Amino acid sequence: MSRYYRFPLDMGAVIQKKDLAATDLDKSIAQNIYLILTTEFGEYRYDESFGCSIWDHDFENIVSVHAWKDQIAQSVKLSVLKHEPRLSNVRVKVEIGQEEKALISKKTISRLKKCIDVTVSGNFVDTNQPFSPYTQRLYISPFSFD
Repeated sequence: MSRYYRFPLDMGAVIQKKDLAATDLDKSIAQNIYLILTTEFGEYRYDESFGCSIWDHDFENIVSVHAWKDQIAQSVKLSVLKHEPRLSNVRVKVEIGQEEKALISKKTISRLKKCIDVTVSGNFVDTNQPFSPYTQRLYISPFSFD
């Protein structure tokens, strides 16, 4: 039986003292990585080191794409190492892209959205088996590259 809870928690079930939905280790780790990626440093008041620096660079004018990607990857890696003890040999890859989004109107208008794809991989600490790489696409503010 799984001992990990599925995210988000069903607070109605908690109040009614029902069993919460469970998930496996892979999904539990992926959910925790998702929380790390979508949390800004200091946002979680019980541990201000929880999160990553992606959101510190929102609306930033990027001078060096490679340095920026390395800085984000390092921040994510350190945070995953600290806040996800079930993984070892953590590797993080950051890719920058853009996605065309169609806007609904009388005319067909497209809009480019800037995004980053963050992929986290590693090994399970208990078995040293590979953790299926988890990739999360994040849409970020309009940034530009000089």
